[in-house]
Amino acid sequence: MIMRLVLVKPFIVQSILFHRPEWLLVATILLNVTSGKAAVPVLNEVRTRWPTMEALSQAHAPELELLTPLGLGRKRTQRLIQFATMWLEDPPDQMSLRPSRVQVAKGVAKYPPTAVSHLPGMGRYALDSYRIFCGQLVGGNEWKTVTPLDKELRVHMRWRWAVEGFIWDCERGVLGSATEDYLNELCEGKLDASCIYAE
Repeated sequence: MIMRLVLVKPFIVQSILFHRPEWLLVATILLNVTSGKAAVPVLNEVRTRWPTMEALSQAHAPELELLTPLGLGRKRTQRLIQFATMWLEDPPDQMSLRPSRVQVAKGVAKYPPTAVSHLPGMGRYALDSYRIFCGQLVGGNEWKTVTPLDKELRVHMRWRWAVEGFIWDCERGVLGSATEDYLNELCEGKLDASCIYAE
């Protein structure tokens, strides 16, 4: 069954950038309110033209015109340059977690502190992505504490929990051990994309 699960692993760009957290976070800035189909080619172009955070921090806004088709042009351009600059000036440190400006839900407690919360553009999607994909570099299990709102992250979490042998629901968390029927339905793409599991 594990081989079948490996074959149906959902593609999400963060899963190939986890070893380069700075680029994973750049990807989340580009993916914000934008489809992966539109954002990934732009990400690849940005990485080709400015292969380091130092190079990206020195980019001039007009040079980043390739971001225009993604929307939020000027704002996104400024955010990328600010992000790269801050990454260099005040890089993340796993020993120094920073408070987040993001609320978990309206009127509810703030998002848990992370090493990247202080960087520009770090909203819920970026922080969830960082904790799911880069948390494994630090403690290994941080991803298990994340309850993402993004649909693609939820699909990934359902798959990842299935690999661990569990049924995961985006609202209720782990519901128990994964049955063979559940795993078969997951592999066949029959489970609801909302990641709410009807027992």
